[in-house]
Amino acid sequence: MDNQEAKQITLVQFPTMFSVPNLSPFCMKVETFLRMANISYTVKEELNPANAPKKKFPYIIHNGQKIPDSSFILDHLSREFNLDFNAHLSIQELAVARAFQRLFEENFLWVLAYSRWFEDKNWKMVKEAFFSMLPPILKGVLPNQIKRDMENKMKIQGMGRHSREEIYQIGMQDLRAIIDQLGAKPFFMGDQVSLVDATAYAFIANVLLPEFESPLDGLAKSAENLKAYCERMQGLYFPELLTKHEEPEMLGV
Repeated sequence: MDNQEAKQITLVQFPTMFSVPNLSPFCMKVETFLRMANISYTVKEELNPANAPKKKFPYIIHNGQKIPDSSFILDHLSREFNLDFNAHLSIQELAVARAFQRLFEENFLWVLAYSRWFEDKNWKMVKEAFFSMLPPILKGVLPNQIKRDMENKMKIQGMGRHSREEIYQIGMQDLRAIIDQLGAKPFFMGDQVSLVDATAYAFIANVLLPEFESPLDGLAKSAENLKAYCERMQGLYFPELLTKHEEPEMLGV
């Protein structure tokens, strides 16, 4: 597939803010993959995913086709562009990478969400960033409605049935596993970048970079390997982050 075809890719996602490529790790995962693969793309920023396929961001538009869900997007792009970032991994390493992807996306995600939606100081920042431009009537109602929806989702998933202390206990255990797996390696699975790095970087950066406060901060910011990994991935794929720290930021591509 030539570069002209690649330019037909549009990534639809939340706006960039808080010194991180995207507050949604799933949006950031896709954009990181696009940069890892050196695929040309344009970004369409939207705040409301109501009209998105599956009513979630991100999705891409490729040659007129809308493709939702970050994992399906990466599968599609890998097929279309004949990419295999995992070719150097053994069967056992592939299994470990898959397990950590699920840890990030199905468990740690909910601790991260809790830290933003249910810590009062962080919620005020998120509320201002995402809902400040709404008309006054909606601004007084919609954020709390969406917050209640998030609370219900967390209860259905199970994380929301725990106490604050228990939620962060789970998150800290996940974070320690992430720190231990990364170790002294330059990338999450070793000396070469692999597919799981798109996910790992998206979540690690979303803990380290935004100015949110939670019990996760101390452990994450004391882990030199996490900080070095984040800086390494920034330098390779989001070098503009190394020189921009004001909030909020909009990073154009």
